Amino acid sequence: MSITDTPFENLSPKHRPLFPVLFGFAFGIAVQHFSPLLVTVLLLLFISSAAISLFILKKETGKTACWLCAFMIFMIFGGLWYNLRYQSLPPCHIANLLSNQNRLMRLKGKVRQEPRIMISRYELQKRGQKKTLRWLLRVETEQIKTGENKWLNTAGGITMFGSGELPDINYGDRIEFLAGLRANSPPTNPGEPDMAGIYRRSGSYGTASGVTSAGIKILERIRWYRSPRTAVERIRSRVRAQMTQNNGGKHVHPLAQALMLGDRHVLPADLSRQLENAGAMHFLAISGLHVGIFAAGLWMLLTLTGVPAGKKHLLLIALIWGYVLFTGTRTSSIRAAIMVSMLVGAPLLHRNSDPLSSLSGAAFFILLWRPQELFSIGFHFTFLAVWALSFLYPRLRKIIWPWRETQMSLQSPEETTLTEKIWVHGSDYFLLSFSVWLVITPLTAMNFHRYSLILPLLNLLLWPLVLLLLFCCFLSLLFLPIGGFLFNVMNYFSSLFAGGIEGLLSFFENLPGFVRHTPGPPFWWVVLYFALLITWLSIQNKKYKNKIVLYGTLFLLLSLFFFEINAGKLENFQITVKDIGHGQCIIMRLPEGGVLMHDAGSPSQNKVKAAAGVLWYNRIRHIDALVVSHRHFDHYSLLPELAEKFPISKLLIPPKGVGERVDKRVERALYEAGDQYIKIKKDTKITGGLLRGKTLHPDLRFLSEKDIRRNDRSAVILFEYKGRSILLPGDAEEQALKRLLSNKEVSSINADILLLPHHGAWAPIMDEFLEAVSPKIAIASNGRELSHRMRDMLNDKKIPTWTTYKDGAIILDFQSDGINIEGFSSGRRQTILGNSLAM
Repeated sequence: MSITDTPFENLSPKHRPLFPVLFGFAFGIAVQHFSPLLVTVLLLLFISSAAISLFILKKETGKTACWLCAFMIFMIFGGLWYNLRYQSLPPCHIANLLSNQNRLMRLKGKVRQEPRIMISRYELQKRGQKKTLRWLLRVETEQIKTGENKWLNTAGGITMFGSGELPDINYGDRIEFLAGLRANSPPTNPGEPDMAGIYRRSGSYGTASGVTSAGIKILERIRWYRSPRTAVERIRSRVRAQMTQNNGGKHVHPLAQALMLGDRHVLPADLSRQLENAGAMHFLAISGLHVGIFAAGLWMLLTLTGVPAGKKHLLLIALIWGYVLFTGTRTSSIRAAIMVSMLVGAPLLHRNSDPLSSLSGAAFFILLWRPQELFSIGFHFTFLAVWALSFLYPRLRKIIWPWRETQMSLQSPEETTLTEKIWVHGSDYFLLSFSVWLVITPLTAMNFHRYSLILPLLNLLLWPLVLLLLFCCFLSLLFLPIGGFLFNVMNYFSSLFAGGIEGLLSFFENLPGFVRHTPGPPFWWVVLYFALLITWLSIQNKKYKNKIVLYGTLFLLLSLFFFEINAGKLENFQITVKDIGHGQCIIMRLPEGGVLMHDAGSPSQNKVKAAAGVLWYNRIRHIDALVVSHRHFDHYSLLPELAEKFPISKLLIPPKGVGERVDKRVERALYEAGDQYIKIKKDTKITGGLLRGKTLHPDLRFLSEKDIRRNDRSAVILFEYKGRSILLPGDAEEQALKRLLSNKEVSSINADILLLPHHGAWAPIMDEFLEAVSPKIAIASNGRELSHRMRDMLNDKKIPTWTTYKDGAIILDFQSDGINIEGFSSGRRQTILGNSLAM
């Protein structure tokens, strides 16, 4: 936006004082986050004292000394501020009252986010199955009551997960409810996203579960005028309700809802997946695009009304912040609002507007408001993208088309054809998109393990549709209160442009390069990448710049190549039993490089991302064989996601038994998941390198009889590696176990490792089965405690037991002198040495 009618003259030059302030403040936060408080304070005091001493001793105080002093002072301030705002919690805070175990408590608090429906992302749920509506909301706690009849004052937010009918409560209402409360769970698998840290950064320190709308008691309904935030949230609720209800027989398209209010959760699963895979989810962030269009429209409107320049600046800033409040005060929108406010408000303070100062000021004020945002990937994306637009794009444009501006200025408008104009603007826009892609791709690959090669081209076609859709969305918001013909017209065009975006994504999804899945580069490589990029932009000498780019690029490529080679090496055979909730997913990795998986399913949506996380963590890109023990949801539900991200050479599964009903979509997904579809049964051999597997069950009788339960048709497989054995019985129950025990060949098994059948469920035959197998270690892949009878039986037989519920992912390392076992969450370790156990 250019301000042409400003009355201010002789503005001060650009000194950019916020640049060292931002870096000092951010560095102090980072040091405080990764170091103990006392050590950090002493270190910061020592460094700052030395820097200030140098500053005082300097005869002439130049800009460098001032910047160094500002950096050191704000580094101390940043560390102390982060500790005060985020780390130092009072004893009564909810984070200090909750534990990792679920405890039934009664709680009072204020609603800080309206109930939001949780959309299921599973692709293989049964058709026609009645799905329970699940929802969540945020609550700021006030009082909590445990077993004693005494209320304790508390503070801090929690996230409530409920089921059934959506509760009729609004932002700001005071409520009381009884729920199972627990602290946010840290990652329990290597490579799993730290959802506890993400929730904590958003102000949620725990979760409440087992709540229904009937179990929520409304203590007080807060009036809309009690606070500005309450008024804004009530307006958002009214707008959301009007958009979701039937308006003249036409609903507002979910994509338009997401653009208007920033509510991404309303998107259908397929559309959300397409946007994520293409790296185009930033279109839905209320960011500079939305704020810029909104500000430009307001500026034109205020200019037409003849508002004086000074008042116009102030009014524009106030209205922009009103729009940010209305759209939910997200980091991207706050960044854009601060930048526009600084650019527009600079003349009021007799200063020059400067993009770098505006960007630094926006980052500083956001970190001052919420210092934990420094570790948010959204914070990195939004500022790096603007940095690329402001600095990388102009430099690339000058290199590629050095004479374009001069040529365009000398050429008269009559001499320029329409084709030339389209080419100039199209190529500029493509370079703009490429600049952003060049910056965000390493971060996308590192954090989300995917990137798109055709995103710059997709943006070239997508942006015009998004701009048109956004324009219609603004008009729809304007006409929404009155409804009628004008709203229906805007709603029609919104649906038209949104449908065009969906069609464009569907077309590009079938093109090669739309999405590439990868383990992602390591953190140190990404830091070096940005250091090289910034160095290239900073150096003016072309000779040194070319050398730095050449040698720096070669170093980055070679270092990543050697890292991938060394990271993929494995000295020993290794088994990882993932913590997948009440499901099962086991990875076997061979030193030769082969990968075999046993089952891939979980009913817990919270554990879906953990399915691929362990594979990415171990730099795995390909699955040689995946064995599905039987056709139950908690053993195959993750197959579509895994097959999309990892090529699967072979999928092995017992044949469908007589009378066994299976959804056709499930059977098709199983058939299409691997390059080869192999049916296994008794005596089927599974081999790879030195790993030898033999299927012990099911036999023909269990596949041909109708009265056999599906669990009893589970594949029971015995794997051996260099004289060590592990038995995987799937969900085999009493009938299958009886058949195994009656077989003389099986009854003499002495497995070193036993994965307990059916997630460790107790059955009368388990006593005899454990005697026959005589395992040295028992493992249960489960989402809850083992039953008392099962624990007592294992203790009586002196069988050490590991559970994913308590230990997290269980990692078994097969070495030459024994098997080392480690729990990822518990840190517990154990070693099997020959026939003995060492702790």
